[in-house]
Amino acid sequence: MTQATDNDFQRLVLERLDKIDGDITRLDSRLEKAETKFDAYVKASEGMTRMATTIIITAGAVVIFGGVVDKADVLFAGLARLLGKG
Repeated sequence: MTQATDNDFQRLVLERLDKIDGDITRLDSRLEKAETKFDAYVKASEGMTRMATTIIITAGAVVIFGGVVDKADVLFAGLARLLGKG
């Protein structure tokens, strides 16, 4: 190779390396954005799971306590009889 050809080759290699470096930088930026979105999704998912669990527990408590309250008059009448006031 001649000196001019060597210089052209080196210039082409350096240009290609610069392009690859730019591609890597853009990919890194896109990956950071994807990680941020994934983190937000995980946090939202955890929050939704906690909220759903709370709703289920609350609904169960309402059903149980609703049944107890419906029978409260029977319970109080039975307790009054036991205490001799009924």
